[in-house]
Amino acid sequence: MRLLKKLTILILTLTVILFVLVYFYQKSVSDNLNQSNKNLTEAWNSFSSDLVTRDNLLTGLTSTNFDSLKYWLQRSIAERNKKENNLDLVFYEYKINKIVMDNFRNQKQVADLSIKLNSDISKYNSLTQEYNKYISIFPNFIIAKRHNYQRAKYFTIKYGKVNEDPVKKSEEIPEWAKGVDTN
Repeated sequence: MRLLKKLTILILTLTVILFVLVYFYQKSVSDNLNQSNKNLTEAWNSFSSDLVTRDNLLTGLTSTNFDSLKYWLQRSIAERNKKENNLDLVFYEYKINKIVMDNFRNQKQVADLSIKLNSDISKYNSLTQEYNKYISIFPNFIIAKRHNYQRAKYFTIKYGKVNEDPVKKSEEIPEWAKGVDTN
């Protein structure tokens, strides 16, 4: 009888210790996810702020002959107000960059701003990679899913350089998926 009582106490003690450890692990993962998400948001806001500077510069440099640039700037601003990175925003920025490359390539202010924007993108994409790795690790992905965290998307445009059309690029089938029956 004493052995059964000691065994029961041992099992209960181990169970309590296990629950306490799981609780602290979940809290740690949740705190790390919150901090990573905050860092991503700050990087995105910095990038958005520099895009506003770019918008103002381009508006000052353009004449009435650049209606298409103004159109894409307006679309980009509207999409940025959603405060998220998506394919539409990447496409609008691709169009803006293309017009800038064709017409303002030699402007020092535009070139300097392109360097700053690329630096912002590099930082954002680096934080996105860290966040996506962390959110994908077992058992972190269970906790992340429970708290409605989603994988972040990379921003694929490089300013001041020729880029591929992001819409066409997103429609391409990766090499590993070619010939695979998905039905």
